[in-house]
Formats: sequence, C-alpha cells, structure tokens
Amino acid sequence: MVTLLLKRIFPLVLVLLFSASVLAATPTVSSSTHPEGEWADAPFIKVNFSYSDATKFAYVVNKEADTVPDIIGEISKFMDPSSSEISLGAKLDGIYWLHVRGKNSSGWSDTKHYEIKVDSNGPRRPANLTATPLEDGTIQLAWDAAEDDLAGVGHYTVYRSVLRFVSDGGISREFTIRDAVAKRIAEEVTETNYLDEEINEGYRYHYKIQPIDKAGNGGIPSSVASARAHSFCDFTVVIHTELDDENISIAIESTGKFKKGNVKVTDPNGVETEIVESESNVFSIETSYSLSDKPNGDYNIFFTSIDPDFDECNAEKIFIYDIVFPEVKIISPSSTGVLTEQVKFEIEASDSGVNPSGLVSVTLYLEKAGEEILVGEAEKAGENYVYDWNTITYENGRFKVIVKAKDNAGNESEDSAIYSFENTFFARTTASSDIIFSEAARTEAINYLADLREQGINVQELEMRLVNADSNFNYARELFEQGYYFELASEQANLAKLQYDSIKSSISLEDYGNRVYIYDAEQLDLFLSASGLDSGVTNNSKTLIQQLQPLRRLELVKVTKGINSYYKANVSISFSNAQDQNISLRVLEIIPKQFTNDANNLSSTFAFEIIQSDPIIVFESVDSIQGETISIIYSLKQELTKEQADILLSSNVMNFYISPPILVDSATDLSSVKLSSLLNFNSLISSLPPIEWNTTNLIIVGLAILAILFILLVIVLLAVFAAYYFFIRKKKTIYNEP
Repeated sequence: MVTLLLKRIFPLVLVLLFSASVLAATPTVSSSTHPEGEWADAPFIKVNFSYSDATKFAYVVNKEADTVPDIIGEISKFMDPSSSEISLGAKLDGIYWLHVRGKNSSGWSDTKHYEIKVDSNGPRRPANLTATPLEDGTIQLAWDAAEDDLAGVGHYTVYRSVLRFVSDGGISREFTIRDAVAKRIAEEVTETNYLDEEINEGYRYHYKIQPIDKAGNGGIPSSVASARAHSFCDFTVVIHTELDDENISIAIESTGKFKKGNVKVTDPNGVETEIVESESNVFSIETSYSLSDKPNGDYNIFFTSIDPDFDECNAEKIFIYDIVFPEVKIISPSSTGVLTEQVKFEIEASDSGVNPSGLVSVTLYLEKAGEEILVGEAEKAGENYVYDWNTITYENGRFKVIVKAKDNAGNESEDSAIYSFENTFFARTTASSDIIFSEAARTEAINYLADLREQGINVQELEMRLVNADSNFNYARELFEQGYYFELASEQANLAKLQYDSIKSSISLEDYGNRVYIYDAEQLDLFLSASGLDSGVTNNSKTLIQQLQPLRRLELVKVTKGINSYYKANVSISFSNAQDQNISLRVLEIIPKQFTNDANNLSSTFAFEIIQSDPIIVFESVDSIQGETISIIYSLKQELTKEQADILLSSNVMNFYISPPILVDSATDLSSVKLSSLLNFNSLISSLPPIEWNTTNLIIVGLAILAILFILLVIVLLAVFAAYYFFIRKKKTIYNEP
C-alpha cells in the first residue's frame, strides 16, 4: 500500500518541483558589447535574451538595481523571442540595470537583473612625468597617478622617442604617440614608475605616458619628459659629415678637450684608413676622406679619444655613399576609380646602382591647397610596398596623392596621381550633430509646453504636433543607428527640429498685469475664523501660515496665437519651506465669486479636490523638502477678452479673498469646513450680476445716483412743507379765531 502511494505521489512531487523551478528560473542575458558587470566603451548597447520556450520578454532599463518589469506595459517594453538581438541604443556614461522577465506556457519568470557599465571617456592626463638618468646608464621614469571617474585606471603604456620634434608638412611640432618615431616600449604597466634599460649611453630620449582605463579607453597622454642616458665619458662627441665633391668632409666636435684623438675610416670592402693619428688638448677636428675611385656603400667613421680622467670617449657614424636615386611607381589603385573607406595602395619601389644604399622609406602624402599632408608609411610586402589607407576621415573631392621613396643616402624620388575621394564620414558627423541639435530643441519644446500647461493654456494641438515631430526624430535616430542612410537621417532630424522650433513659436505669452493679496497679520485669527475652519484646526493653520508666509498673486497673461490673442487669469500661491525638515501640507482656497462662482471653471496642473462648488477647493499632498520653494497655480478655464481682463484687474478681486492661503497638515480632516456668516454675506453680495464698469455703465450709475439724490431732496421738501402746513399754520389759525 505504501509503495503504491509513493508511486502515485512521487510523479506529482516531481511535476510540482519542476514547475516551481521553471517559474523561479530567470532569462539568460548576454551581450557582445557590454559583458555583465564589466566596464565597456562600446557606443551602443546590444543584448540577447534567451528563456526556455519563451513567447514574450518584458524588460526595463534604468539605474535601479531591483526593478521588476510590469507585464501591463506601463513602464516595460516587450520583445518578440524571434528577435535574436536587440539594441538598447546609446547611453551616457554610468551604471545601468537591465531587468528582464520571460514568459512561457508556465507564466512569467522571475526577474533577471543585468548590470551594464558604460564608460566611453578615457582617464585624465597623468601629471608630473619625470625622467631621471641613473649612473648605471638606465633612465628612471615616474609620474602621478592618472584619474578616471568611472572604470578606473587599469594600466599605463610607455612611449619613447629619439626625437622630441618632428617635421609635419614643413612645420616642426612635438612628437605624438601616433608618430612613427614614438616606440611603445612598455604596456600593462600598473605602477606609476618604469625603469628604461634598453637604451644607448649618451643618447637623449623623450618619453610620454598614456593611461588606459579598465574599459579600454585610452586617456590623454602626459606631457613630454626628456633625459640623456648617462655617458661614462666626461664630454660628448659629435661627428658631422657631408659630401663635398668626391670627398667626405668630416667635422668632429666635443664638449670638452680630449687627448689622443684618432679618426679612422673603413670603406665598404673593409679597408681601414687612418686619417688623423693623434690630436690632443683640442675641442674639434676637421678633416676629409677622398671617395675618388671608391665604390658606393657604407663608410664607417670611427673616432676615439680619452677625457681628462682617462675614460675612453668614442663616437661613430656611418656615411652612406650613394649617388643613384631610387625608383618609385604607384601600381594600384587606378586613378580613374573612386577612393572609399579602406583602400590598399600598392607601390613598386627599388634602389638600383652599384652597392645601393637601400630604401629607408616609402611614404604617402596628400596634397591639399599646395600643402603636403603626411598620410603614412608603406610596408614591404613581397616584391612591392603596400599601405592600407582608411580614407574615411579625409574630405571628399579630387586630390593629388604623392608617393616618395627615400634611400639611406637621402636620395629621394616620387610618383603621383590624382584621385577622387568619396566617404560617409562627414555625412555621419553631420547627421550626428543634427540629431543632437534636434534633441536639444525637443527638450526645449517639452519644457515650453509644460510652462503653457502651468499657465492654464490648452496645448492639445501642440501636443499632437509634438507627437509628429517625435516620429521624425525617432526615425532619424533609427536611420543613424543602421549606419547607412546618414543624409536621410540628417534630413529627418532637421525636419524634427523645425517642428520643435515651430511649437516654441506657436504661442507667445506676455505679462498683462498683476495684483497681490495683502492682509494684516494681526487679524489672522479673524480671517481664519471667517474662513469656516473648526477651532481645532485654526491654531495649526495659523502656525503654518506664520512659518511659511504664503503669498497669493493674481497674474493676467496675454496669449497670442497667430493673429489672434486672448487673456488668461491665473492665481499663484507660493511659499518657502525654511524649516529644518520636510513637510506635507494641504492648501485650502476659499475663492470669491468675483473671480468665479463655480469651482468647475478652474484648472491646475496640481491635483485639487472641490470641497464646495461655491467655490472652495483644496490641493492635496503638497510636499516640500527643506529649503524648497513651492508654487501652485490655478487658472480660469475661460479665455478672457481684453475688456474682461481690464475689469478683473480694476475690480481688485484680491481684496475679496477672506483669508490668506490656508495651510494645514496633510492629515487634517477638512470635510467639516463650512462657510462663515461673513463668507455667506460675501457670497450673497457676489451672487448679484457682475457690473461691467465701462463708460456707458458709469454714466448710467452717475445718473441713477443724481436721480436718487433728487428724490431724497423732494421728500425732504415735502416733509418740511407738511410740517409747516399741519402744525405751524394750523396753530396760527386756531390762535387767530375769535
């Protein structure tokens, strides 16, 4: 019986455990651009989702580590599992979280939280690089640690050059780490010092340090630091040579007096000739060596001497004798073609003659506006030289390309051809710039609409135009991300910007007038009592009003749209939280009928509740942090004429408010608020039809007042006449009777 029961229950338990494991499982997320939790410098984020038998994925990208994507779609985006890869677009530098849930026949899975770290900027420049020559002939480098805000500095690369300045198009400039003279002598240096041991004595070297962050971004190289390797001779000797007719003119210069100066020359056949036997107590030697009937080739000039401390001082120089110029020719590409993207130049170059000195370089230049711009140096590949040229950063047009071949003797020949360049680099750059400008215009348009809404202005039509502009803007970004249609992307971005700009220019606002509510603070108890507040709430409200000093201001705004204009009436309530804590309030407004007789005629971007349509409204949950200034605006929905706006300004409607803005704690119950007798009287007066104080009405009122005064005068005269007739005259008649 027990065995039978286990046989029946065990499969059910397995099913339940399997279902629970499926529901508890999370999707698998991978990325070719941003491995989980690792800093990456890729400009766009691409990810892949996978989940067993998934039918849908819901995902959210934000900066919170524990968000759970909703399955309704209010904050989530959804993806069809058939898509193998999705792009999350470009992100600013920082840490983001991708939250993913998968759905299959068992329901929605738990959330996979995938950390994405973006760092596209390299470290800042390392400061205070120093190069110190040591007595053993090495050079010690030291520098201050570089700084990187996000990924952090991973390591340093050390560059060394024998030249501090290089010629670039005839202009001398300090070498960069990209120049051919800059040799990368050390990588993955994690300390802030390095000992350079692979150097020659007496040579001067120049160094630069580049920091690399943990995302792989190269930082700004340091300033140059220079040092001369230690020489065991007390002075420096330099040999100068030049070809003078059929002679090598030799000049030897020393920074100190030397002894037993000896000069020897060895020809290409190994024959050594001593041309100076011994010179002492001199700084220099000038001599020559005849090349008459001598072969082309290398002539080794060797100088030996001793310094005052009897240290040996040597100098050596090879003079290359070669009077035959090299040959050079561009083989491909053809000058009839168009150069686009990556182009491979193949060049035929050789140095001929007897004992040729050999080619030292085959270099490409681009001629622009009469100036030769260095492109790069070709490399030997088989019998010819090749150079892979990425032309994407060069301006489109027709330009001359020059190839120069130089031998070791300094002889130089060149070949050239005119080519047409056509690339997408500038179109890409333009499109990127246009999208950035369009996005800035979009932000301004959105802020502009928010300002209009706060003023109570209907922006429904402009919101539809914003949707259309956003459609063009998003299309521009999609085209740009595809990497092909840059000109169309630029066109769509510019169209969107025009639409955003037109939104900002559709409606103009102009301050037309304002009135400020002013009250006597000493009468605050009377005002609050007249407002209908219960006595239990009055003290709390009085304290808050005294602390926060709320202000009320009527603002009339002239709104112009095209050739039409109207006026909006807004009431602004503001107060500043100068307390040492955050506060949460309710703001009660008892509104006089001189402003409006129905609360349903009011609108505000702040949510409010109508306590009484007579009207009394309350703004709920007005939260203010320490030091913050809060501004609440409510508006008449009605679009006023100029005459109505003038009447509202001249009527001093602010004087009809019975109290300042009433502030109470957010937990205060206001359901028992009732109109006071003062308010009821005020309401009775305000229920009378409003009088429009134009010129005609003023004349009518004046005539009515004169008529009333005239009637009062007639009544007084009649009363006097009656008194005289019935009392004084009658008495006289009685007295006069016999």
